[in-house]
Amino acid sequence: MGLLLSLPLAGGLTSVATSCFAGLAFFCTSTAASMFFKSCNCNSSIATRVGFAIIFMLNSILAWIMKTDLAIKLIEKWSFDYIKMECAGEKCYGVLAVHRICFALALFHFVLSSLLIGVKDTKDKRAAIQNGWWGPKVLLWFILVGLSFVIPNGFFMFWGNYVCLIGASIFILLGLVLLVDFAHSWSETCLENWENSSSNFWQWVLIGSTAIMYAFTITLTGLLYGFFAGSGCSLNQFFISFNLALCLVITLTSIHPAIQERNPRSGLAQSSMVAAYCTYLVVSALSNHVHETKQCNPLRDGKKTQKAVLVLGGIFTFLAIAYSTTRAATQSRALVGKGNKKGRIQLADDEGNHHSELGYVSTQPGRTESPRYQALLAAVEAGAIPASALDEEEDEDEDEVVGEMRDDERTGTRYNYSWFHIIFAIAAMYVAMLLTDWNVVSKQPITGSADPNYDVYIGRSEVAMWTRVVSGWVCIVLYMWSLLAPVLMPDRMLAQLKTLFLVAVTATLTVASPPSTPPTVEIRNNDPLIYFHGRWDSSPGTWWTGSGLKINVDNLKSLAVNLGPLTTSPFAAVGVSIGDSPFFTINATAGVNNIPLNATFLSHKPNVPTLVRINVEGSSNNRINLKSITLNAGAKLRPYKSSKLVFQIIGDSFSSGYLLPMGVDQAWPFILGERYGAEHRINAQPGAALADIPSYGNARGVSFQYFRTEDTGFYYTTDHNYTTPWNFARDQPPPTHIIIHIGANDNAQNVTADQFVQVYSDFLDRLRVLYPRQPVFVMTPWGWPYSPDGGVAYYYQGQYQAIVNARVAKGDKNISIIDATGWITWDDVFPDSLHPTGPAQFKIADNVQAALQSWGLPPPPK
Repeated sequence: MGLLLSLPLAGGLTSVATSCFAGLAFFCTSTAASMFFKSCNCNSSIATRVGFAIIFMLNSILAWIMKTDLAIKLIEKWSFDYIKMECAGEKCYGVLAVHRICFALALFHFVLSSLLIGVKDTKDKRAAIQNGWWGPKVLLWFILVGLSFVIPNGFFMFWGNYVCLIGASIFILLGLVLLVDFAHSWSETCLENWENSSSNFWQWVLIGSTAIMYAFTITLTGLLYGFFAGSGCSLNQFFISFNLALCLVITLTSIHPAIQERNPRSGLAQSSMVAAYCTYLVVSALSNHVHETKQCNPLRDGKKTQKAVLVLGGIFTFLAIAYSTTRAATQSRALVGKGNKKGRIQLADDEGNHHSELGYVSTQPGRTESPRYQALLAAVEAGAIPASALDEEEDEDEDEVVGEMRDDERTGTRYNYSWFHIIFAIAAMYVAMLLTDWNVVSKQPITGSADPNYDVYIGRSEVAMWTRVVSGWVCIVLYMWSLLAPVLMPDRMLAQLKTLFLVAVTATLTVASPPSTPPTVEIRNNDPLIYFHGRWDSSPGTWWTGSGLKINVDNLKSLAVNLGPLTTSPFAAVGVSIGDSPFFTINATAGVNNIPLNATFLSHKPNVPTLVRINVEGSSNNRINLKSITLNAGAKLRPYKSSKLVFQIIGDSFSSGYLLPMGVDQAWPFILGERYGAEHRINAQPGAALADIPSYGNARGVSFQYFRTEDTGFYYTTDHNYTTPWNFARDQPPPTHIIIHIGANDNAQNVTADQFVQVYSDFLDRLRVLYPRQPVFVMTPWGWPYSPDGGVAYYYQGQYQAIVNARVAKGDKNISIIDATGWITWDDVFPDSLHPTGPAQFKIADNVQAALQSWGLPPPPK
């Protein structure tokens, strides 16, 4: 729109006006409007917003035309001196005509806003006023434009000087809030795309946009000092210097360690955007400020300057309107739910994103899920109708209020209709001030002495300048609050604070219907109060069985785990424990996973949090990618105090819970750790050999992969090459006891005894670099029970003891052998795989516990 406003009047005003009103005439018929919106193949909510945006653009063009000499003469002629005034250059006609046109549009939207209060979905008959009736609406707009020219001048002097100024200031405030919100959203979007992509494109987009914004800020500040801060321009100097100081403050604050700790995604990208916009506001204020000399404002009479401000202001207006109406819809649903429909079962969406069956459907089903489509499908399968019938559009006998357009708001409006029109109304006021260059019309001279030949005077007031300057300061305050709030109020995450502040300040994000669910607390995946155990990559995600997280939650009443797109499809097996409850399994998918809570296991004592534990259970192709955790309103995270006892288990399928219904959560390492109340880190992968060789789907061996972030499964994904070194400093607290049980797959892959001893010895050497004093326990095989008669096959007999003896001979006094010979019989294994059954896992845990107690570890607490 800003570019349109800057176009010259090529070919004469008559042709422009004719084109504009010809376009309007097209929209005057409801049939033509419906044809247009259907041809755009968009949903009802989108088409409606496009329609109102077109009306807004045409109204702005018409208001701009009112400033031209030809339009001024026509107004004077057609008004028959009813609104005649004498002023310098007859500019008062154009200024007041702009206000008349924009007043008509503002009144148009105020009327619609009042008519649409309380509309919750398109089943309400009044929804047709919003999404249909384009002919009557355009006709109403025409009538209001005509009527505005029979209202006396005095009304528009008051309207333009006071009401319009206030409305424009509110719109600027709205824009400032949205700017801060957009700055955070832009940075987070770039970071998420960068982390989830193997390309560095988004990295350079983020760095490039930040550099451009700071270069823009520095350049504008230099120009301001060079042209607007001369001798005697003390007020200008103050504005420029104070803005520069504020920009430096927000820049340094955004990268302060305390801010980064609470929100690592905050940084220079957001502060650069805020600094650039606030500096632009100072330029706008000073270039339009009236000074007695050109020394403090060399552009005060520049037409090109006015046109540049007009273009930038127009662009800002349309971007703010588009973003505010869209953001209003999304933020409202994030805050208070998407509708008020209860008791529905959860279905997949059109894109195949499956959500937990424990949640609710909050949007209408896709077309393929509708009863009509299912009936047609059944008829096609029975041969009653041709398959082409499935491609036909649904007919209109479903009480639709939007005619032929696709109605995406039958179960709830996408945005608040009433506030939508209020945004447009104050935007019309802002456009009026923009087109009139923030001039005021007064019966008293703005500056200088009175002229008896003039009825009114046109000029700029100090209020307009101060509005822009103070707006920049408010913008910086808003941004500073978004940075400091998570530090000052650690119980709320940054995204929530931004959302709640948007609601409180603009009131445009109010939902149209009552909330179906209470507001929630969103815990981001980088929250320092989440205790991660095991191997997690930067996404953050993990492949390793047994890896997981723990959180302590006060006042826990509801829990949802939100997983990212890198989560294994169709699902990943995840174990969950709430309070003192045993672990249970959920099939987690990318998206929202609602966790059922048993009130029996929740803490009901004041200041006693409920412990939530989440583990990866599956050991093969079972990856989760954590995005966030959603808790009920009033829930609060407490620090998790880890156990001082930490078991590190290194092994293969014998230690990973292979073939057990709950995977690692039923395996002997897990059972042992639970008995002692210890932290347990399990690095075990079915089919993996200790030697660095391919083995049963594992491209690398444990002797290599143990020192890497990813597991030995080596399942290919675009975001990993599976060679990321693991930072062992992240294992906090470090392991206190290390147990190794491995070798079956080395034997199966024909690794010789000498080779195995060498690989094992080298592996222990590397472990000792990491853990020089921790006790290491080398478990011998319990063998392969191969027949009901008691036959057991063993491998590398005597070699494990030889490995330990060699370490002891080197002076390693903290290494021991655990002899597992005879622990497992035919009755303890699955006949098809010879792996230990569930009861056998407890038997193994009993024996390992006995061995540890013989070594000197006290028995577990009762």
